[in-house]
Amino acid sequence: MKRVILFTIILSAVLCSCGNTDAHSVTLMYHEVSDDIFSPSEELFVSPADFERQLIALNERGIGTVFASETPTADGTFAVLTFDDGYEGIYKNVFPLLKKYNAHATVFLITSKFGEEHHLTEDEVREMAASGLVEFGSHTVTHRRLTELDDEETAYELRESARIISGLTGRPVTSLAYPNGAYDERVITAARKLGYTVGYTIDSTHGKKDELALSRYTVWRETGDDAFAKYIDSPF
Repeated sequence: MKRVILFTIILSAVLCSCGNTDAHSVTLMYHEVSDDIFSPSEELFVSPADFERQLIALNERGIGTVFASETPTADGTFAVLTFDDGYEGIYKNVFPLLKKYNAHATVFLITSKFGEEHHLTEDEVREMAASGLVEFGSHTVTHRRLTELDDEETAYELRESARIISGLTGRPVTSLAYPNGAYDERVITAARKLGYTVGYTIDSTHGKKDELALSRYTVWRETGDDAFAKYIDSPF
């Protein structure tokens, strides 16, 4: 009997030492995923090969992906893949990998950019929304800093972008990413009044704040496998 008890204690200790089993979430911010670099901001262009390795790293750890709109009620360990601006690489390079690994992503759209060079088209948005793998949120109409706008302009940027996106996807828009990460209490209040429940900054600080002022880890072109592993293994 003593041997059984001793074995149970040892086994429990071994199991407890095998990694961090605490439930946590991590939110990752991307911009473009492409080997075609068309902007001076090269650091924002993650290669498709690197992005695929990052999806594999999530799968190997058993970390599922959820939409931004699901974060207030999601339980357990999960990741939120977010993409700002709505670049064409999301359709060409990200979407096929989401299908391959059954992953989910949230894309924040600048609605005045549809069909412009290097940006998503309305048809591509419709197709991805219909797949059930991509959710679309607001990055406003014109990508102006909301903190520099008056109340009427702020409301327009948030309300009109949601209306346009919802018209394309047939779904309500309840998540947004603040252009240039600029927000304050006035902007949060306006967003909440218009029905937004989740809002993302570009902060990378730990600790849960208001659901309309959530932090994200930025994934850069030079973010290596070790750095990415630290992101997804850390509570956020």
